[in-house]
Amino acid sequence: MFLNKINIENFRQYRDVNIEFAKEENKNITVIQGNNGTGKTTLLNAISWCLYGKEIHDYGDKSSMSICNNKSIYLSSEGDKVPVKVKIEFFDDKNFLIFERSQIFLKREGKAIRNKDGGSKLKVFSKDENDYKQEADEYIIDRKIPKEIEEYFFFDGAMLGNYFQEKSSSKIKETVFEISQLNLLENMKNNFKKVIGRYNEKLGEIEPDLGEASSNISKYEELIQKKEKELEDAKFKVDRAKDKKSNIENELIDLNSDDVTEIVKQNQKIEKDLEKLKKSKTKFEKERKDFILENYPIILSYNLFKEFLEKVESSRRKKYIPPEFTKNFIKDLLKENKCICGIDLETHEESRRVLEEILQKTPGITDNAEHVTRASSKVETLILESNTFCKNLKEINEVLNECKTEYDSQSDQKKKNDIKLKFNPIEKIKGLQQDKEDQEKIIENLTKKIGSLEGDGENKGIIEQYNTEKIIWEKKKNKEDQLTMESKKINNKIDFVNQSIISIEKIYDDFAQKLHENIEQLTKEKFLKLQWKEDEFVDIKLNHDYTVSIENSLGDYESPGDLSDGEKLCLGLCFMSALHNISGYILPIIMDTPLGNLDVDIRQNIAKFLPEFIGEKQAVLLVTGTEYTDDFRNIIFDNIGKEYTIEWEGGKAKGKGKESKVILNG
Repeated sequence: MFLNKINIENFRQYRDVNIEFAKEENKNITVIQGNNGTGKTTLLNAISWCLYGKEIHDYGDKSSMSICNNKSIYLSSEGDKVPVKVKIEFFDDKNFLIFERSQIFLKREGKAIRNKDGGSKLKVFSKDENDYKQEADEYIIDRKIPKEIEEYFFFDGAMLGNYFQEKSSSKIKETVFEISQLNLLENMKNNFKKVIGRYNEKLGEIEPDLGEASSNISKYEELIQKKEKELEDAKFKVDRAKDKKSNIENELIDLNSDDVTEIVKQNQKIEKDLEKLKKSKTKFEKERKDFILENYPIILSYNLFKEFLEKVESSRRKKYIPPEFTKNFIKDLLKENKCICGIDLETHEESRRVLEEILQKTPGITDNAEHVTRASSKVETLILESNTFCKNLKEINEVLNECKTEYDSQSDQKKKNDIKLKFNPIEKIKGLQQDKEDQEKIIENLTKKIGSLEGDGENKGIIEQYNTEKIIWEKKKNKEDQLTMESKKINNKIDFVNQSIISIEKIYDDFAQKLHENIEQLTKEKFLKLQWKEDEFVDIKLNHDYTVSIENSLGDYESPGDLSDGEKLCLGLCFMSALHNISGYILPIIMDTPLGNLDVDIRQNIAKFLPEFIGEKQAVLLVTGTEYTDDFRNIIFDNIGKEYTIEWEGGKAKGKGKESKVILNG
């Protein structure tokens, strides 16, 4: 959409203003020049208020100030209605689309008071070659100019300089996806999940057990996906924290203080040793756990075996089975048809006869001591195995304890080194050490989170637990022979929608990757081209979360906060330009104070870059006289379609009010 014109009536300092915008090919820049305080930002606010009912910039402590022009209030009579109205006309697909917002104020005791009908009202019209037509579609703005992308097309140039510092990484990434309309795929996937939910409800009505299984599968799939995303983010943040920590350590070494350099290098070695020891410790702990789990029945039975042997030895001498073992013991043997010594009682009739006889009679002396002898021999073997296990376990424990002792010793040394750095008399070293400890804390906390999600040698992670639960429910669901025809049809629909979700996720991932690559490449190309310092910067990296790193000629990576004001502004412009290139929206770009107090060489470079930045879109530059210098104007002159000047008229008498007018130059 192209801006055709804007009419402003009684909005703040504008009583009656009409502006037509340049929209011819190659002459698509409109320049509106005015001193500070004359109303440049108010023009931006008027557009925002008209479209969304809220100004893009508020007035801080004065935000409660009436938007109604105070000069119009002064000139009106007590009780008069004073309308505030902003009408914006866009040209879209050979038709005009008009947005008009109005609000009525009353003059009461010399002040502007809102009319009792309350807030502002928006009307939307379309106009073809014949006539106006009021649109009933309340979602036109959401489709054409969504509120979420407003600040990326109508923005304050000063904001660009600190964009990457003031915006959280998640907000930047979210906005990139919004502007590229990648979020439509996410919305589609969420809608499909709702469809599955409805199918599961219907399935639950037909086959309650199957419906429950299907619902739980969907639940665990969503949980797994969420946790995998958390895991991916945590790993990325750990890598970033490690890089920051490494940079801090290098900076500490570069301070060329012998004590500091030695401590930092020693800590780096200790950290590598600790990492190896931690892996060894985890390995030995797992070996010990597995060893105990495999052999614990023998250990638990050790005392019982010893007691059994003692009684067996006594019985062997007396040729007698103690009464507390006889009946239950022999009943179990007869039931299983196999003696503890291994003899098959079905084929060994003599053994069975003896056992049955013992069972029938009062327990007493028996000549058949063969079974007891063989049983005692097996128990002796088990006791030997127990002793061997205890010996092996002792060895594992000794190795593990040595590993733990070494780990604790190294950790203590690192703590002592950290304390020396933290209380070093040089303030810079103290600060760097504190920053380093902050990064270590981030790494430690995120590593714990990764462990809880992934699991370790001893415990299952949350993701594996969810996968296990999902598999259990899948097994319950897979009893196809129990399904009715109707439930089979629903189940097939659920499978189809699930496959659709998988396809959407594949498209989403592929598109997100290409989007990331395109924005990174475009930002890099434009930034390196715009730079006036030859060979100062060699590369731009767009991180996983859409934060930016800039590689300098020395091979070090800088953050946007390390750049000069001019470099920050250039980086912001290049990033915005890249977003506009991949955007699905054709909208005008309105920049308030795009140049600030930049030096001449930077201003000239930006002037050369602007036509490329704008491309086929319209641009409106709201500039001060100090920005809009002859050198800047001369460079972009061929692309300027219209020029305006804002003239401010203050009241001649106290309380009369003020007014700004926009005058077309030439």
